[in-house]
Amino acid sequence: MSFLKREQFIWNFIKENKTPSCYNEILFKSKNYKLPYANGNEGIKADTTYVSLFPSLFEPLISNENLFHFKRKRHVGLSSVAIINEGYEDAEDYLKKLKSSTRSSLRKRIKRVDSCFDIQYKMFYGSISKDEHASIMNELREMLIARFEQKNMKNEILSDFSDYKNATYHLIKDKKASLFVVYNTTKPIGISLNYHVDKLFYGTIMTYDIDYSKFAVGNLLIYKQLDWVLKNNYLLFDMGNGESNYKRTWSNTVYDYEYHLVFKKKSIIARIVAYIEIMKIDIKNYIKILKEGPYIQKLKNNFIKTNNNSPDLGFKISKVDGSEIIPMTSLETINLNENIFSSLRKPVYDFLYTSKQHLNSINIYSIKTEENNYLIKGPTETGKINLSKL
Repeated sequence: MSFLKREQFIWNFIKENKTPSCYNEILFKSKNYKLPYANGNEGIKADTTYVSLFPSLFEPLISNENLFHFKRKRHVGLSSVAIINEGYEDAEDYLKKLKSSTRSSLRKRIKRVDSCFDIQYKMFYGSISKDEHASIMNELREMLIARFEQKNMKNEILSDFSDYKNATYHLIKDKKASLFVVYNTTKPIGISLNYHVDKLFYGTIMTYDIDYSKFAVGNLLIYKQLDWVLKNNYLLFDMGNGESNYKRTWSNTVYDYEYHLVFKKKSIIARIVAYIEIMKIDIKNYIKILKEGPYIQKLKNNFIKTNNNSPDLGFKISKVDGSEIIPMTSLETINLNENIFSSLRKPVYDFLYTSKQHLNSINIYSIKTEENNYLIKGPTETGKINLSKL
C-alpha cells in the first residue's frame, strides 16, 4: 500500500465514469439518490488518499471508515451552478418558479431570436455521423476562440480541445455524452457539449456565436436543454463552474467544491502526509482569497484595460426616416454570408433585434458614396450602419 494517492473526482466521474476507491457510496444529498460507479467494498488503496474537485452537492461515505480518518476542506474560488429537478414537468413549468420580472425577460429574449431567424434545434444523443461530429466540434472551437478573445481571457478547454474532440464521438454514440446545437438555418450559432451519468446531466461547454450576442443565445441553450432534461426525468442539470450571470439567473442552486483527505488512523506517517497536504490546501486557499480581494481585482482590471491592444471594429446604427433619401444608384447589394462582410453581421443582427424584423425580410446595401456606410431596408424599418475602426 502506497503512502499517498492523488485522485480528481469530477472530471473522472463525468468523462470516464470512475470514482476514487476511498468511497464506499456517494449520495446526491437532496435527492436521496446513490451515484453509480462507487466502488462498494473494493477498499482503500493507499495509506493517504487526496481527492480534489469533489462537489458539495454529494455526500461521500468512505470505505473502511473504522480504519480511516476523513477530512474535508473547501476549494476556495471555485463554484458551480445547477438546476435540481424538484418535480418540474418541463422548462415552462420551471420558469413559473422564477421571479415574474426574470421570467418575462427570459421569455422575451427566447422569442425574439425565433422571430428574427429561421431557428432549428437538434440534440445529438446516441447517434451522430463522424463528419457531422467533426464539423460541430470545429464550430465549437471557433466560437470559444472568438468568445474568449472578446473577454480578453485564456481558456484551458482550448488547450485540451483535441482530447474533447477525439473522445466525444464514441461517448455520444454510447449515450454518455451529447451535443446540443442551435442553428440559424444550417449554421450553428450556439453549441453545448454535455456529459450524461445515469440521471445527471452536465452542460460542460456552452458557447455561442458572438455576432448573435444581443439575442442571449446562452439563455436559449439552457431553456431548450432544460426542457429536454426535465422531460427525460434527469435529477440534475449542472451548468458548470464560472460566474456567467445568465447561468446564475437560471439556477436554483450554487455549490462549492471540496478537497478530501482520507488517511489511516494507526499510521503516523499517513497522518503526517495528510496534514502536510491540508497545510498546502490552506496556503493555496489563502492566496486565492488575497487574489480575489478588491485591491488585487482593481489592479488586474487596470492591467487588462491598459494592455488590450487588439484591433476592434466599432459601429453605429441609426434609424433612417423619410427625410433622408439615398438614391438606388448609390447602393450596391451585398451578401452578408461573404467573409468580406463578416464585421457587418453583428450590427445587422443588432438592428434586427431592435426593429423586430426577420433576416429574410431585409435587404442590405453598401453606400458607394459613403465609405464604411451600409443601408438596411426592411418592411417596417430602415437603418443605417456606420463601421469605423476604434
